Amino acid sequence: MIELSNGIAYFEKVIPESMCDSIIEDLKKQSWVDGKYKHVYTYKMGDALAELKQLNLIVLDTLNEYLEIYRELDKDGKIPVIDQSFAFVQKFLRYQEAHDFPSHFDSVFGHQTVTVISYFNDDYEGGLLSYPKHHLSVSPKKGSIIIHPASFAYPHISSRIEKGEKFIGFTGFDLFIKRDFPGNTRK
Repeated sequence: MIELSNGIAYFEKVIPESMCDSIIEDLKKQSWVDGKYKHVYTYKMGDALAELKQLNLIVLDTLNEYLEIYRELDKDGKIPVIDQSFAFVQKFLRYQEAHDFPSHFDSVFGHQTVTVISYFNDDYEGGLLSYPKHHLSVSPKKGSIIIHPASFAYPHISSRIEKGEKFIGFTGFDLFIKRDFPGNTRK
């Protein structure tokens, strides 16, 4: 794991290249729905992808490695203990030439606390992932995962695709804080 900025972590090549290729091949056969933002197409994950179960395990393992940072801090009792139970939402995004995704953050009314972005290819031009408040832009490699908090403090942008197509997986997690933590309002 490489910490790119406070709370933003990069895990290089954790998804096998053959799995990435197979996922893209399957995704190219799917029907795509115009997303909330112009030029971004989404496909909600379902049983159509044979690799879905294996991909989910990789995403969960990577998330657990990311959360270990916080578990270490918690030994001193300075932050709430994160419960192992969580809910998540998954979908794929497809960016074609001239597509971008404007500045946004992922949390909707506090129902998502962590975002996991899986990169299935890197054979396109443009499409940088930027975090303006953190003065950070990255071009993740095929098979890599980026994890960041979903809050308003982490707005991010996917810049315009100049050539090719970009395929990513998006997983949003709502991690639950243990109920016995002092000051917890989710009791």
